[in-house]
Amino acid sequence: MRAQGSIKDRQLHRILHKALHLAIVLLSLTPLSAFATTVRMQTSLGDIDIQLMDAGAPATVANFLNYVTSGAYANSFMHRSVPGFIIQGGGYLWSDVSNGVSSIPTNAPVTNEFSASRSNLRGTIAMAKLSGDPNSATSQWFFNLADNSANLDNQNGGFTVFGEVIGNGMQVVDAIAALRVVNGVAANSSMAFGSLPVVTAPTTWITAQNLVIISAVSVLPDLTASVAVPVVEFYNVELDHYFITADANEAAAIDDGSAGPGWNRTGNSFMSGGNTSVCRFYGSQSPGPNSHFYTVDASECAGLKQLQASTPDTQKRWNFESLDFVSSPPTTGGTNGTCPTGTQSVYRAYNNGFARGVDSNHRITSRLTAIQEVVNRGWSNEGVVMCAPNGA
Repeated sequence: MRAQGSIKDRQLHRILHKALHLAIVLLSLTPLSAFATTVRMQTSLGDIDIQLMDAGAPATVANFLNYVTSGAYANSFMHRSVPGFIIQGGGYLWSDVSNGVSSIPTNAPVTNEFSASRSNLRGTIAMAKLSGDPNSATSQWFFNLADNSANLDNQNGGFTVFGEVIGNGMQVVDAIAALRVVNGVAANSSMAFGSLPVVTAPTTWITAQNLVIISAVSVLPDLTASVAVPVVEFYNVELDHYFITADANEAAAIDDGSAGPGWNRTGNSFMSGGNTSVCRFYGSQSPGPNSHFYTVDASECAGLKQLQASTPDTQKRWNFESLDFVSSPPTTGGTNGTCPTGTQSVYRAYNNGFARGVDSNHRITSRLTAIQEVVNRGWSNEGVVMCAPNGA
């Protein structure tokens, strides 16, 4: 929702908007779980939020969460970086007391759960393991910096992907991957790291100032259990774009002008709350589209993620940002969609951007009169797309 000039995207949205309205159930990516666990990895270069694939890799997720909840990853560090391939952590701790390095105590190895439906694509996190032993993964993991499926899906039983980076986390991952890589040795031992990413190069022994420290990894609260909050609507008259957010801090920042000129609240809102997380996407900042898209449909979300994974970042595409709030899918979709008793219908209209040669944009609101207003201006009414609790 950055306030940039409108970017022409006719060809992209001819493809993407068609994909939004087809049943994308045939795509191979595992559908989003309504109750997927999300963890936050706090590093010295920024936070990395990871949505875990609880249903797809239950043993691997449980193994990872055992380390997370026990605090095993606190004060660990990224110990391996192979630019264009992976960055790796989960193996070693830094101690300010001893001014040195120790190995993370490991639990029993976890059984390999590789599946071709959870491929080693850019932005995923997978378990590291010993060569020649598919069932040897313990505490170490790595982030895929590129599409490594041709390599990592086809060796050592396949490397088990058990989560994916969400929100702005890949900016942090990429920042770590861009760091200088050195050979480093800890002062308190002969432990050497041959591909160590460093913020500053060590002069002799490794110090905390050299390392990308992971101060903590924690489980974030389940969105579906959160207190219902208003999802407020903004409109930019210069762009003729609508935007919604359930984040009060984000809304306040927009009010203060952080998104650029022209954004104002419309006065329309509906309440968050329901049984399914809403996926939020944003077009590539360059070349676009300069717009957000929201869906509560798990297959639609998975399909757009698959398109993102298969489309180079130099081309126009939708990029998954976060699980923004929660709602419930309608009983049936489209213009005849219905919502259960005790909820209200939330509608979506589309501005036909690809046909007009402008960025695609959607208006999502519980006010049918607001939908009719944009339909009268040439937008398409896409019908009921969510069911919100009765309220605002």
